[in-house]
Amino acid sequence: MRKYNAYWWWMLVTILCGVTFLVVKLAYEWPQKFEHFGVYIKPDALEKYEPYLGNHHLAEKGLPPRLEITGHLHEVELNVADADPAEFEKVVKDRHLEIKEKSSDGKTVTLGLHSISDLDALEAVPGAIVNPSDPEKKRKPRGVELLAYYVGLDPVNAEPTNPAMDRPHFLYLPPTDKLGKIEAKDVERATPFLPTHNTYFATYFTITGLHGMHVLGGVIVFTYMWLPVSKRLYQQNPEHLANRVEVSGLFWHFVDLVWIFVFPLFYLL
Repeated sequence: MRKYNAYWWWMLVTILCGVTFLVVKLAYEWPQKFEHFGVYIKPDALEKYEPYLGNHHLAEKGLPPRLEITGHLHEVELNVADADPAEFEKVVKDRHLEIKEKSSDGKTVTLGLHSISDLDALEAVPGAIVNPSDPEKKRKPRGVELLAYYVGLDPVNAEPTNPAMDRPHFLYLPPTDKLGKIEAKDVERATPFLPTHNTYFATYFTITGLHGMHVLGGVIVFTYMWLPVSKRLYQQNPEHLANRVEVSGLFWHFVDLVWIFVFPLFYLL
């Protein structure tokens, strides 16, 4: 601490490392999870989706079966016969959705989506008014009915019998161009990779979120001790500043120690 200039530069490096960690987490890692989509297949429909699951191949190797098809949600097939036409058209127009296919009677439509939130907006379209002359304007109980998902498959589902897909991968494998059709009636549940998706993501977001908050707290404290206030304290009482830095460093090493366990648990295993 007798070399304040060196301290100032090393503190800046530490702050930048913490900020980089948070930027990667919040701008890249987490948003990628939110845009990813997983569909759990009902047990009685697993055989129907064997080309995407490869469970026969897994059974031969003594591995547990796959129950989920994952990727990016590209399109949905909808029954809009009972939907309010004006409200449906408004959602399509406002969100710039592309009509990929439409039945001759107009009751079934396949739409290209930009994000998963588009599906939420479509499912919120109310039912058509039963009798326009009725002052109460009663609507049909159901608006848009989801018929099928079209998912840009992850490699594990695009090539389920590929031996390379029998194990997890450390490096990110992007979704393929192969589209898989999954009928809604065969789906047990389908959601983005949110904490509610499964136990893994509930634990992942809880632990990495808490760790990120500790990193943020450390960055804030270090930034305070890097600002000119630290220079004044150093000039008045160098030992006092050294004590503060040492205590903050112990906290930072605790955060490092936690990461030693978090990284292999969630990113390697």
